[in-house]
Amino acid sequence: MKKGSRHKKPQHGFFSSLQQLQHLLLLSSNHTASFGRPFFLLKMKLLLKEHLEILPKIGEQEGNPELIAYVKLFTPWTFWTWYIAEHNPETGECFGYVEGQEKELGYFDLNELKAIKGPVGLFVERDILFEPQTINSIKKANA
Repeated sequence: MKKGSRHKKPQHGFFSSLQQLQHLLLLSSNHTASFGRPFFLLKMKLLLKEHLEILPKIGEQEGNPELIAYVKLFTPWTFWTWYIAEHNPETGECFGYVEGQEKELGYFDLNELKAIKGPVGLFVERDILFEPQTINSIKKANA
C-alpha cells in the first residue's frame, strides 16, 4: 500500500480483512454437526419435549383473560415474532399472538414456520431465554 493512501487496512474491528472472514467461514464449515452441515446452518428445534408437555391443547385457554404464551419464535432477519399459547401436536396448528405487519391473536401453522428459509440459510428460531408470560404483558412490553 502506498504511503499516504486514503484506503488503509483497518487496524481494529471484527474482521480486519476479507481473508480473515473467508478463513473463519472455512474453519466453521469444517466443524459440522452430525448432519454434515456447518453448525450455523442447522435448523433449531422449534418445540422441545418440555414444551410439548406444558403447552395447552387448542382451546384449553379459551375464555381465560390472562392468556399465557409458553414459547417465542422469531425470524432473525425480519421483525416477525410468534408467541405460542396453545398447540395441536397432531396437526402443528398453534394459537397465539403474532407480531408482524399487524399485531394480533390468531392461528398459525408450525409446519409452515419450519419451512421458512431466510437469507444465507437462516431459519425461524426459538428464543431460548423466553419465559412463559401473559400475552397482555407481552403487548405492554412491545407497545
